[in-house]
Amino acid sequence: MKIFNIISLLVVLFIGQHAIAQKSAKIFVSDGVENVEGASIKWVTTSIYSEKGFDLFRNVNSGSWQKVNSAPITIDKSIDTNAFSETADKGLYRALTSMDYQKFQDNKLLKVFVVLQGIHSNQFATAIGMMVNDPTVLEGQTVQYKLMEGEIEIGVSEPYKMGSFSSVTVPDSVMVERNKKGVNINWKPEELSHSGLWIYRKSEGNFEKINDMPARPRKLKNGKWAKTFYQDIKIEKGSNYEYQLVARDYFGRVSKPSKSFAAPALKYTDSPGAIITNLSTKANEMKVVVEWQCEKSKDLKGFNIYEVTEKDTVLKTQETLPVEANSYEYVTDKIGWKVSIVEAVFNATSKRSNAARIFLGDVIPPEIPTSFSVKSDTGRFSFNFNKSNAADLKGYKIYRSIADDNNDDNSWIAITGDLFDSTNYTFKLQDNVTQPFAFYVLAMDTNFNYSRPSKVVVAGLPDIYPPQKPLIKAIDIIKKDSVEQLQIAWLANVDSDLKGYNLYKRPKGDTMAFKKVNFQALPKTSLRYTDRLAKAGIRYEYQLQAEDTNGLESEMSSSFYGGLPERVGDIKPTGIQVRSNSKKKQITVSWDEVPTKNLEGFTIYAGTKKENMRPVSGLSKKNSNTFKVPNAGTYFVQVRAISTRGKVLKSDINETTINQKK
Repeated sequence: MKIFNIISLLVVLFIGQHAIAQKSAKIFVSDGVENVEGASIKWVTTSIYSEKGFDLFRNVNSGSWQKVNSAPITIDKSIDTNAFSETADKGLYRALTSMDYQKFQDNKLLKVFVVLQGIHSNQFATAIGMMVNDPTVLEGQTVQYKLMEGEIEIGVSEPYKMGSFSSVTVPDSVMVERNKKGVNINWKPEELSHSGLWIYRKSEGNFEKINDMPARPRKLKNGKWAKTFYQDIKIEKGSNYEYQLVARDYFGRVSKPSKSFAAPALKYTDSPGAIITNLSTKANEMKVVVEWQCEKSKDLKGFNIYEVTEKDTVLKTQETLPVEANSYEYVTDKIGWKVSIVEAVFNATSKRSNAARIFLGDVIPPEIPTSFSVKSDTGRFSFNFNKSNAADLKGYKIYRSIADDNNDDNSWIAITGDLFDSTNYTFKLQDNVTQPFAFYVLAMDTNFNYSRPSKVVVAGLPDIYPPQKPLIKAIDIIKKDSVEQLQIAWLANVDSDLKGYNLYKRPKGDTMAFKKVNFQALPKTSLRYTDRLAKAGIRYEYQLQAEDTNGLESEMSSSFYGGLPERVGDIKPTGIQVRSNSKKKQITVSWDEVPTKNLEGFTIYAGTKKENMRPVSGLSKKNSNTFKVPNAGTYFVQVRAISTRGKVLKSDINETTINQKK
């Protein structure tokens, strides 16, 4: 892989004196802090004062964001943090016990206190932060926190899997280098893992801590790392020393001591840098390029190039370079600190330069994972993709968002707190979640280089839940064109995948099955239906059923009863049908059923003229009748209904013919 001369994979944690105006925060999450249950959340900003206050949001297992605090997290602007006494432990963070107070009177679970950034004032401006304990999250859950100042998001933590903390580890690529001025100590910067390092030293006897504040990698204004992260100048020239490092994380926990690094006394007494000038080191892929200038003299024979390792100083040139040489290139097989020394060789002596160092960091990410696919089942998504060929692969992460028509501008969150090293992964979700999600996977190497995202795949969980049981709220009588009709109304279902409703009815007390009133599903926006076929005098039982877009049907609603009242006018005979039988000289009359509550009975009138129609039947509640006529000819027929109060309601007059038999 290609190598670049400055590792550029980590963000600047603390904002210096030339910080931009917009406030931002770095958020750290861990468990196992002291005796606190659940998660501990610590954030650092350039100022903890906010007129609006801060709000902390929690996201568990890639679910929705939930607000943690019930009241804004605030602090008095007038508090002078410099007035508080320091504790015996002058760590990067130290709790100010005099500031240990409850900000939430209605929520005793959140304990807020102030912490200070204990680094040298000439490196960074003092940063102040807060820590909150959240006991609601459980072991095994993946949690993420977001900090808001009013409506402005000022920081989001990396996903953290509860129970994953094991121990603090010492950084890689430690380089301990002795020169005339002192001992320089450098290491691979890991700002997201370590708040600083304690430096221990011994010459004889036991190791003793030599720094009052944890040492941190220092960045220059141009964004590059300083050449030396820590320098020990309180040493004796002729003494041999050993060093150990202890890393400290952002919650005050420390690592075990590192192995011992030797810094023996210098073996030569030449004045370093007296001859070699403008020494520099560059990196080009896996090649280290050393460049220099030198004062020419008659007895100069040439140059030797050395590389300083953790254990020794190694000669890199097989033969002394000629006097006109001013650069040398060699290939390395390891990333990390590369420290070069140029030795000017004279006929009688040699002089070595100061050391030039550079950190070779892998900045080339792995290739994009290919053939990314997803399958969904009840409550889970199963992912699969091709394995990355990167030799330094550390693992993969999968991200998700709500799918829409344009997934390029979505807001993505990781569904995997820790990296996983398999090419398949199962993500569980509540099985009643129905909206589709978009996913992509990316790979990360051991130097924290992320690949570009894979192609985006979209999937949703299968719908196994029918809509909620609907509720009929009322049945009203309405008038349309002077005709009374029944209108059934119900409450809206809140199901996101609702398609519509189906309405069923039957006469009250009827044991027959319900009959569907509507031909097609009523739209989901409909909240009422007018039953134009409801007959007066009949009380009906109605039930409603909801249907979703996948064809799943809800339970029937509870029954709701209603009907149109019977009125005298309702018994007027309608739908008269007259059939004649010339052979038998019979006429049959039938009509629609009418309410019986106000009905005394029906009588049939007939005659050859409309003016001389006479009764041809007795009083009956049947809605049909057959009678004989004496002769062939044209007959006029009318049905008359008599109410219980003696009112007569006449049907329209119908005409029929009895033909003469041949």
